[in-house]
Amino acid sequence: MLAGAGIGGYFLLDRSGIIHSADPDTPKKPADALPIRWQTQLPKPDTVGSSLGGLPALWTTKTDNPVYADEKGGVRAFDHATGRKLWTLQTPKGASEVCAAAPEPSPDGVGAVAFDAGGDDCAFLDVFDTDTGRTLWTKNLASGYKSTAPRIAVGRHAVITDAGGGVRMYSVSGGHVVFIPYARGHDCGDDADWTGDHLATSSSCSDAKPKNELDIRDLEFGDTYKFPGDARDVQLVAGDRPLTVVFQGKDDDSPESVQTYDDGKPQKAFQLPAKVQFDRNGVYVDSDQSVMVSSYDDNTGTGAVDLRTGKLLWSKKNTVTVGTGDGGAIAVQGSGDMSKPSKLVSIDLHSGAVKTMGTLYVAGNPSATDLQGAGFTWSGNVLYVVTDDGRTGKDTLTLRAFESES
Repeated sequence: MLAGAGIGGYFLLDRSGIIHSADPDTPKKPADALPIRWQTQLPKPDTVGSSLGGLPALWTTKTDNPVYADEKGGVRAFDHATGRKLWTLQTPKGASEVCAAAPEPSPDGVGAVAFDAGGDDCAFLDVFDTDTGRTLWTKNLASGYKSTAPRIAVGRHAVITDAGGGVRMYSVSGGHVVFIPYARGHDCGDDADWTGDHLATSSSCSDAKPKNELDIRDLEFGDTYKFPGDARDVQLVAGDRPLTVVFQGKDDDSPESVQTYDDGKPQKAFQLPAKVQFDRNGVYVDSDQSVMVSSYDDNTGTGAVDLRTGKLLWSKKNTVTVGTGDGGAIAVQGSGDMSKPSKLVSIDLHSGAVKTMGTLYVAGNPSATDLQGAGFTWSGNVLYVVTDDGRTGKDTLTLRAFESES
């Protein structure tokens, strides 16, 4: 099963050079153009593009309804069949705009976002049911530490975030604190990353023994695994099944490394091939075929690494992974030419063979699905795309549902 570690959608909305409908070179509708089930306009935020707080965010619920969140319009859900708005998350009393979001809801359909608690302190946590938009609980985590871009993740049992200063884990059901990872000493340097299922922390302490230690906590079952003497610095928890941790290179010129774990036991470790990179928008780990799909070559492409050998299986330029299906990666592949629309493709995990599923054609605006100007997420047989059209002259974005028969 191919699963994303904290992956709800892929966003890269900074762009320029929009192709307008009056352009005489605007292409005609291709024969394999995917039908647009519906489209709806959204207010455009002041800053368009991915932020460290996970905004904008594009998820889907257990019933395949898309949920979109940004600081302008808040959090709202749309009917997957018609595009009708189903609900908008109510702003907690004492809070203002949404400022951070989990990259995806839990398997049980619980989502989490943070609102501004005042004074640009992104620390008002709101946990809610994504099917109904009903708030389950809120907690103002504002403290003396101002949170600007907190990270949030949601699992079956807990919400984990560093909003308010320091990493804490809260019960999904009631919001009470269930775990706080404390420093091992008074003079420590720590690096941590987490998903809804795992927390990995590396520490180097001058006043504690051992000096270096790696700790991994299973957030679902509560088990903690300690690796004294492990001096590697955690960069990213890339996948949960198997648990896949990316470690920083020793310096700027050194490659990152990857270690997998099985029930707390270290498995294969290797250095990443050149050009393979990681961001939170595009990492998928396949538990059945032991393949990790990630960003490649300055985030303009996608590559796949064999977790058993560490070898690069394949790489694709101008390609963004947006989801999974039929044991492979689902991706949007651009032509490198903004006058031509992108295509929806499936990629075989081991061979890299590409099968075209259809063209993402928008009449009069071929650049509407350009990789540099859209956010994507895949659910069932539908690709949801948020794009800044630019051709209408309105201060809006457009959310479209492209339907694939594949």
